[in-house]
Amino acid sequence: HTSSSTENDDEEQIIQRPNLHFTPDYTDMSVYGGPYADGSKKRVYVNPQNGKTTPSNYGNDYKFNNKPNSLQHWAEYLHEAGLDQKNEAIVHIDPDFLFLKKFAFPDSVDAPSPGKPVAAMYGLGTQWKYFNTTAICGVKSRCNTISHGDAHKYFSAG
Repeated sequence: HTSSSTENDDEEQIIQRPNLHFTPDYTDMSVYGGPYADGSKKRVYVNPQNGKTTPSNYGNDYKFNNKPNSLQHWAEYLHEAGLDQKNEAIVHIDPDFLFLKKFAFPDSVDAPSPGKPVAAMYGLGTQWKYFNTTAICGVKSRCNTISHGDAHKYFSAG
């Protein structure tokens, strides 16, 4: 945060300004190698409820690669810079998101605190429970054993 004072006010005012961190574009899968790098092999999505498959049209331009890689980029930046973010609230938004009024949590939502993040509800719901969570989260992760009810209540964020 930054501090400022005015001629009419002897007290110091705290004006909070956000710190911005910009990351590279991670959509080009050719950078990472692997089976989808050249765009010739397409991902196929399988609906676990009916077995119906849908081929992806993304090729090697995969926009969903941006969010996890941008978070990793930010975390590595903080670590390398030796910045202490223990008393900070982090707001991760997509570049097409626009605030139309002051950002505040509704009364029905507890403010975030260490170990207690807050996120928006996301349309994926608990569909992620049908993914190969052992491969994604690791064998000992809670994501393998959490109930659908708890997953929907606590982990429906995107």
